[in-house]
Amino acid sequence: MAINQQLTDATIIKMVLHGDVDKFEILIRRYSGMLYNIARSYGFSHPDAEKLTANVFLNAYQKLGRIRQRKPFKKLLFDIMLKEYPRENNKNIPLNHMLAVTLYAELISQALAIY
Repeated sequence: MAINQQLTDATIIKMVLHGDVDKFEILIRRYSGMLYNIARSYGFSHPDAEKLTANVFLNAYQKLGRIRQRKPFKKLLFDIMLKEYPRENNKNIPLNHMLAVTLYAELISQALAIY
């Protein structure tokens, strides 16, 4: 197993906050596919899904110094996406529907991690 896969999100965040900003790429690689797929599942075009995903990571990076480690980084990404989503999307899909899909994706992710 690669060393980067063994590092927890919290450890990576600490490394980034202590100046090793290149480590943030690990988090991007870890979660970008998931965020992109959620955006695409809501009908975002490829370029719009990429833009939304990039905006979520940019926003998360800017908040790293202010977040508390009470919730997982993945949850922070979901929260940011839910806030960015209405600004990026012209459709009127209810926010609670987006949250339900996000939680469903989280449950699947946890189930896959067990096996």
